[in-house]
Amino acid sequence: MAIAVAIGAYSAWRGYAAARSQLSESRCDGHTRFVQSQWMDTTMARGKLAIRGCMVDDFLDTHELRGMTRTQVVALIGEPDRQSDVPGYDLVYWLGPQRGLIGTDSEYLVMKVDTSNRIATVELITE
Repeated sequence: MAIAVAIGAYSAWRGYAAARSQLSESRCDGHTRFVQSQWMDTTMARGKLAIRGCMVDDFLDTHELRGMTRTQVVALIGEPDRQSDVPGYDLVYWLGPQRGLIGTDSEYLVMKVDTSNRIATVELITE
């Protein structure tokens, strides 16, 4: 009986692991903490893992961007993507596919700069 339970539990775990690997969140395993060098690594940021989307919550929890200068933000997380990707914002960072079961859109970290060249607005958006 114990062997049957153990085999059943193992089979259920393997099924769960296989199903989870299909979810976009599984790409985040081991990448949920903000690591500046990984964020700025364009291969990791634009590759299959798209780890910026995994790190963004920790990044925003540990860094207050509002009030920072554009130069300070760029020194912290690198040059933004082209603004044409998401019009209406001064700094745009592609984070990867939208988080969730079915990520059909892209997620972005976007910022607006005020007249004194300081970050006035920080948002996470999907498009």
